[in-house]
Amino acid sequence: MINDNTQSTAQFLARSFKMVLFFAVIFASLFTMWTPANILSDQPAFWENLTGANADVPVIPTVNPVNQPSRTIGIIVGHWGYDKYGVDDPGAVCTDANGKVTLKEVDVNMRIATFLQQELIQDGFEVDLLEELDPRLKGYHALAVVSVHSDSCGWYGDWATGYQLQAAPNTTHPELTERLASCMRNRYYEGTGLLFLNTTSEHMQQYHAFEKFDPRTPSIIIETGFLLLDQKILVEEPDRIAAAIAAGIRCYAFNETIRTDIESGNEDN
Repeated sequence: MINDNTQSTAQFLARSFKMVLFFAVIFASLFTMWTPANILSDQPAFWENLTGANADVPVIPTVNPVNQPSRTIGIIVGHWGYDKYGVDDPGAVCTDANGKVTLKEVDVNMRIATFLQQELIQDGFEVDLLEELDPRLKGYHALAVVSVHSDSCGWYGDWATGYQLQAAPNTTHPELTERLASCMRNRYYEGTGLLFLNTTSEHMQQYHAFEKFDPRTPSIIIETGFLLLDQKILVEEPDRIAAAIAAGIRCYAFNETIRTDIESGNEDN
């Protein structure tokens, strides 16, 4: 026979167990919703969120990213490696009065790319640093590719300051590529203060790597600034340049809000 005290204790323990089980289910559900794997998953839910989270700004329509690698970012280090003739390629160069080379574009690009790689790895991305003519470019498939370059060290006038950007023209999902480009223009200006120059060259428009990537891969090339008039920030603050590019990639990957009023550096006060 069970006495009253024993029965009360049993009832209390039963109620306590039910409450613990209830809260355990709630916390497990919340944890599952917010794990990093779901932030950048290949599941349709991630891509559906691209159309609903920020209704006040332009966002891309829902697509079906077939076999889209969820965490891989490709970073091309402009002019790194050898050119098609097997010659070391420095890119643009700065020289002193005697013609001696004082600064090489490839060195500037590499420092920026190295900081960029570190930033993205901290965010949980897998990052490939790629040479300009890397054999891996053919059929390369990633969440996004950014080719990092710096512009000429020549004197063209006071206007030759700022950055330029070109998106890949022929991709399976042009809306994703445009989203990447818009995010980059927005975050790069916010992070560096450099203005966007909408004067891309034919070389950028026909950038060789665009034709090599898997067409499902959104990609852009960015000239981070001019080696002459923007030399101070490019040389002395490569981490700042890298942080701005990383912010653009995060904006794209996580579908962050784009402020279109400052996308090209024309902010309304």
